[in-house]
Amino acid sequence: MTTKKRKNKQIVRVLILIGIFAGVCGLFFLAWNLFFKTSDPEPVQDSITTVAVKEKKKEEKKTEEKKEETPTPQETPEDQTPVQYDGEDPNNKDVLTGVITHAEKVDDKLVIRVNIDQYLIGGSCILALTKDGETIFNDGVAIIETASTSTCEGFDVPMLEGMNEALIGIQIDINADGKTGTINGEVQL
Repeated sequence: MTTKKRKNKQIVRVLILIGIFAGVCGLFFLAWNLFFKTSDPEPVQDSITTVAVKEKKKEEKKTEEKKEETPTPQETPEDQTPVQYDGEDPNNKDVLTGVITHAEKVDDKLVIRVNIDQYLIGGSCILALTKDGETIFNDGVAIIETASTSTCEGFDVPMLEGMNEALIGIQIDINADGKTGTINGEVQL
């Protein structure tokens, strides 16, 4: 009976050792996968179909991105977008041209911003505001060159008596490089 007990004890010990060994191997395997895991390869499919589907999806995505990037007329108001030229170089014109990009009452000031179509170094912008045909304000600022065009330094006109809720005429005379031009506009306050 003692030999049977010894055999049983040996079998139990072997089973325990096997269990411990299996547990250690399992833990090692899990740790290996967590720290050194590589991405699973993609399943092999019919290559012609897969390539065609991927190309079609890329084209659809590019088309959607272009639609999102293209601004609609509501997003870029005409009065805030400088005029783009397809024809001759505006720098070769004899007359200076431009556009009022911003004319709005902000707090207690009339803020006016201008883009000049030509690239100019130096010069001046002379602002004249009119109400009912009469000049109510004059001011002058310098011309500032930008990357390929120019701009007036900017006008921040204090709100004068009678300007509220009135139609104000805007005239900006620009003078630089021996050339002149006039930019006209109006703003309803």
